[in-house]
Amino acid sequence: MEQYNTLFESSKIEYITPFLKLWMSFNNRIKKDHPEFTRDCDAINFYKAEWEIKKQFLRLFDLQSDDWLSFWVALNNLVSNLMQYNLKYPNWDPVKYSEWMILENANRRWWKEPIYISAEKKKFQILEENKESFFSETLEIIYQVRCNLVHGSFDIENDFFIWLIKDSYNILYPILNNIFENQVAESYIYECKNTERKVDAKCEFRDWPFIVLAWSHIAKLVAPSFSQENIQKRSEQLNWKYEDKWDYLELQESVEFESPSWASNFCLWMNSNWWNQRKTKDWKTMSDILRNN
Repeated sequence: MEQYNTLFESSKIEYITPFLKLWMSFNNRIKKDHPEFTRDCDAINFYKAEWEIKKQFLRLFDLQSDDWLSFWVALNNLVSNLMQYNLKYPNWDPVKYSEWMILENANRRWWKEPIYISAEKKKFQILEENKESFFSETLEIIYQVRCNLVHGSFDIENDFFIWLIKDSYNILYPILNNIFENQVAESYIYECKNTERKVDAKCEFRDWPFIVLAWSHIAKLVAPSFSQENIQKRSEQLNWKYEDKWDYLELQESVEFESPSWASNFCLWMNSNWWNQRKTKDWKTMSDILRNN
């Protein structure tokens, strides 16, 4: 090959290394905040419901800025390239969006006005009510791109897979960039446990609000002293964001609170005080962090 051709070929941008470094950064963040996850797939299932990742994805999805443009181009390309490449789960099932998720060439004759995935407003759309499901499935697809890449189950000569890596990088990068840039305050993870009431909850405080994290186990039975007003308030905040596990409820989404004490009431379904009872892994209470600082 002539030298100019060799130089030209070597000048092409490849996204494998940047994507792997980005994923390592994401993975390190998971291990720091949630050491209880021993498998990446468990962490991904958590982050499908966790407020921060979802919040940034939906913000970018609705935003109109330079970030928005490149983000939407990557989303559109991910949908398109996934249709051209036979991405597989480890059990060889195909990785793809649900059949009801992606609308192709929908218009105003559709029973609801669709949201365009493409920045040029053509080809692919979804419905407003499906935005959170679209986020969840997109995160799963990016995770499976990572799995195929790390475990060698891909066709290196297939351009569509290389483009899926690029799309995944361009979707994940602005999300993590916004999250990491906004981490001015230190994040504290608290545990709320009560064997008698079957409670095993994790709560995060970085800056208001105070957040009870998804997959926490919270009390199913109300304490006799809990007022009817508080029972109604808790029921409204739960709003079917849980799965009934017989003797406790498992949150399927994170729930935000303005008061640490009410977060504790929510988990235990009884009157309680989080200021001095609940501690971080280094034994700091909320009082230590806020009232004494």
